[in-house]
Amino acid sequence: MLTAVLILTAALCASLTLLVQQGANMAALQDSTASQTIARLPDASTDAQDRQADESSDGSEDEATDSSPNGTSGTNSTDEPPTENQTPSESETPDSNPTDDGLIDLNTADAQELDTLPGVGPAIAQRILDHRASIGRFTSVDQLLDVKGIGMKTLDKMRAQVTVR
Repeated sequence: MLTAVLILTAALCASLTLLVQQGANMAALQDSTASQTIARLPDASTDAQDRQADESSDGSEDEATDSSPNGTSGTNSTDEPPTENQTPSESETPDSNPTDDGLIDLNTADAQELDTLPGVGPAIAQRILDHRASIGRFTSVDQLLDVKGIGMKTLDKMRAQVTVR
């Protein structure tokens, strides 16, 4: 009988030890996940700048992204010089015009165009341009998550307005 009690006590101790170790591992995992999430969150000043930019661009966003069928209103790419990633012939083709379908191409947009996106202010627009310069070209809209200050919520707000061509 004493042997059975000792065996059960040893099993209980082993079980409790494993439970404590598992709890410690879970706590460490949650801490690392929380720190990664915090690292991806924009700072309060960037948030305030973005909200301020969004409020100041009310109404002007439609004018900047809409163009009439004859191309007389909105941004006209033939009036502007091509960006550094475009050749002159690309800026004249309808497929590369970022306003044809109302979507902003992440690979050709300038800071002004990016600033019209919801959740994007001048600081984040510049970070997007810097990230594009560092990677060459965007291959997916989801690569915006690599830009500091853009998280899932911000990406979800702008996803319908951006594309990668």
